[in-house]
Amino acid sequence: MSLEIKQEQGEKFTDYYSRLRNVVVECNYGESQDRMLRDKIIQGLLDKALQERLIRETSKKAKTLQEVVSECKAAENSKVQASVMNEKLSLNTLKIFRNYRNQSKNNQKNEVNCKQCGKIHEKKKCPAYGTKCRNCDGRNHWAKLCRTQRNKQKNMTARRVNAIEENCENSETIYIGELKSVNELDMKETNCVSYEKIYVNKNPVMFKLDTGSQVNVIPKSELLKWEEKPAVRKWKTAVLDYSDNRVPILGECYLNCQTKKYRKTYKFLVTSLNSCPILGLEACRELGLIQRLNMIYKSPIETPELILKELADLFYGNRKT
Repeated sequence: MSLEIKQEQGEKFTDYYSRLRNVVVECNYGESQDRMLRDKIIQGLLDKALQERLIRETSKKAKTLQEVVSECKAAENSKVQASVMNEKLSLNTLKIFRNYRNQSKNNQKNEVNCKQCGKIHEKKKCPAYGTKCRNCDGRNHWAKLCRTQRNKQKNMTARRVNAIEENCENSETIYIGELKSVNELDMKETNCVSYEKIYVNKNPVMFKLDTGSQVNVIPKSELLKWEEKPAVRKWKTAVLDYSDNRVPILGECYLNCQTKKYRKTYKFLVTSLNSCPILGLEACRELGLIQRLNMIYKSPIETPELILKELADLFYGNRKT
């Protein structure tokens, strides 16, 4: 399948990444999905200087998908910040800044860079003194500098996957890709996506087999069809889409899944969206629905030209004449 998707003029990287990821996910590349997505991102970048740098660096040492995404976001943010600064700065602004800096040097000995409020002020005159932190309810500091919040951020590992990914022990946020509604679902629209009817608690359910997902998801509307409703427990972890919009998760439940050869119980997240049920990678493997893909082939690449030659099938697809 040929994927000729490029970043459009004026398109934010996050929008380009989300658009490209949805297309790649539909093709169900399995364990090679991240590599495919990484290469397609680089191929379609609008910023040619960034594109050349990523190809050059990848030729020396392979980069992960997350590393490429992070570098693209950082490059875009730097450009935005530089643009804003260039628009706002003028000779008068620079003069005012220099005067302020010179004046600040005179007062520097009497001022501190406060760790409680984040501002520079005279000693013992912190504006946060006596106030209550909105994060931990502690006193004499503000939420933006709360140590409790900083410790949480250090332990957080936000993992982005295709349909939905399970939070690890230290993660406070998980991300989900596109959940197609039942009305939008067309199982004949592509041969890249696999669907399978599985009996769940003795009820037939048509699942999308998603090897990019590490968690199973089922809509509440599906559970309401059953004569015996499963118990749904609370789910506290935030679930966001690629645009950082909160996805409505009602809770979690454990359901018995049965195929012709296997039967096993799995955890499912229950969503209020009327979406297609998704069966993740682990369940697909254990129920004998897919075979484990071979390990991704890796070889040393020394030049950008060799990269393009080596990955020609991924960059340009199999074109038919």
